[in-house]
Amino acid sequence: MKVDSRRVFLIGPMLAQGPRAKARVRLAAAFRGLRPIPGYGSGDLIIAVDGGLDFCDHAGLPVSLALGDWDSLKKRTLLKSVHHITLPRDKDRSDLCFALEAAIGTGVRRIYLGGFSGGRLDHELANCLDMLSVASSASSMHSEIVMCSESYECAVVTSRRRFAFRQGQVVSIFALAGPAEGVRLKGFRYPLRSGVMEPSSQGLSNVVETRSCEVSVQKGGLLVIAYRVPTRKSAL
Repeated sequence: MKVDSRRVFLIGPMLAQGPRAKARVRLAAAFRGLRPIPGYGSGDLIIAVDGGLDFCDHAGLPVSLALGDWDSLKKRTLLKSVHHITLPRDKDRSDLCFALEAAIGTGVRRIYLGGFSGGRLDHELANCLDMLSVASSASSMHSEIVMCSESYECAVVTSRRRFAFRQGQVVSIFALAGPAEGVRLKGFRYPLRSGVMEPSSQGLSNVVETRSCEVSVQKGGLLVIAYRVPTRKSAL
């Protein structure tokens, strides 16, 4: 079976704007390691989420769809020239949740998020929970959903996934939304085989021992946070 090589990029409102050249530098920093640069590869789809449309305009990104309730969009006239979906202000899910579902609906299996970190803690937690919720649905089986920032990458695992980390990299792995059962961590300083992880600090600051690592879970979901640069020891 031919694997779909296209990518979907969800661009949120937390990417700093500025002149086009600087905007592209910020874009490359957020999605560091991905080539070609997001939005300029063959078949890439860009979904602008609310104020993320402002950033896409500054960066010159070709937007396939804009989606949001527009509470963070500064330049409302942009909506006149792009296909968009307006969401109600009063709703029980975030704009990102609807955008993730739209991304899954394209049939593309590699979904990357940028511009959704660095804001309110409750928003970031909601983003992670929405990632898990969408990744756990039957329609998104085998999808790769990753939230990127300049300092870390965050992925959800609902079955099994292999990662290409660097030796010594700090990686935290947490259970989300309930206990995770049948957890296997391979290639880490603190491995686990058929274990149970509770939603707690369990899994904080593991360390990569081998470049190829594997994270799998039989029931529940895991959040994998990999830091791009060495981190200072926490006081916690």
